[in-house]
Amino acid sequence: MEDNLTIWSPVLLNRLKDNRRIAEEKSYPLDIYYRAIEDLRVRVKERQVVSLGTAVEARIKVDILCLLADQEGQMQLFKREEILYDRISLQEFEKTLNRDEPVDYHLELKRVTWEGEIDGNDVKVACFIDYTIIATREQLVRLRGEEHAEISGELLENAMRQLEAEIERIQNENAELKRQLFCHTSNISSLKQGLHKAEKRNAALSRENTAYQTMIARMREEMSGLGQAVGFSSAAESYPAYLPERSEYKIYSARDEEAAKTDTNGLNQLGSRIKRLFQANQ
Repeated sequence: MEDNLTIWSPVLLNRLKDNRRIAEEKSYPLDIYYRAIEDLRVRVKERQVVSLGTAVEARIKVDILCLLADQEGQMQLFKREEILYDRISLQEFEKTLNRDEPVDYHLELKRVTWEGEIDGNDVKVACFIDYTIIATREQLVRLRGEEHAEISGELLENAMRQLEAEIERIQNENAELKRQLFCHTSNISSLKQGLHKAEKRNAALSRENTAYQTMIARMREEMSGLGQAVGFSSAAESYPAYLPERSEYKIYSARDEEAAKTDTNGLNQLGSRIKRLFQANQ
C-alpha cells in the first residue's frame, strides 16, 4: 500500500460569475503632425487584485506603443504607460467569502485588444481587456499514492506552460526592443543626412555670395573706367560733367560734332561691355 502525501497547495475557493471587461480610451497630444499610425501594441506589464472590504479592485499596468509616420515617411516611436482600474463587488463572485479569512486573489487575462487613430495633432488609443478573478488559499492537502502521481504530472505540465509563457513574453520584449533600436537608428541616419545636405547647401550659398560680390566689384571698376572715358564726373557719375543749362543755346562746330560722336560711341561701348559682363556672370 502506498503512503499518503501531505502538501501545501493553493486551493480554489471562489471565482467571478462572469468575465469582466475594461474598456479605456486615451488621447495624447503630439508635438508635430503625424500622417498615420504604422503599428500599435498594448502590452500588459503587471496585474494585481487588491481587497477593499466589500469589494476588490483590479489594477492592470500596460505599455502603449505607437509607431508613427510623419509627412516625410520617417518613423517615430511613441510610448506611454497607463494603469487601468476596475472595482468589483464581492457579490459578483459565485460564493460568499468569509472576509476574516486570508484570501489570495489572482487576475487571469482572457483577451487583450486595441485600436487607434490620428485625430489632428492627437493620437487616440482604445484598449479592451477581458479577464476574470479567482480566489485561492494556501492549505494542507492530503493525497493518496495514486493521486500523488497524477498531481505530479499535472504540476509538471503547469510548470511547463508557465515556462513557455515566460519565454514567449521575453521574446516579445526582445522583438520590441529591436524595433525601437531600428527606429532610433533610422532617425539618427536621417538626421545625419539632413545635416550633410544643409552643410553642402551652406557651402554652395557661400560660394555664390563670394562670386556675386566679386562680380559687383568688377562691374563697379568697369563702369568707373568707362564713365571717365565718356566724360562723366567722379562726383556725380549719373550726369555729364559739362551739361549746358536749358535756356542756353550754342552753335556747334564740326569739331564739336565729332566730339559728340566720340561721346556717343563711348556710351555704346559702355552698354556693350556691361551687357557682356552680365552674360559672362550668368
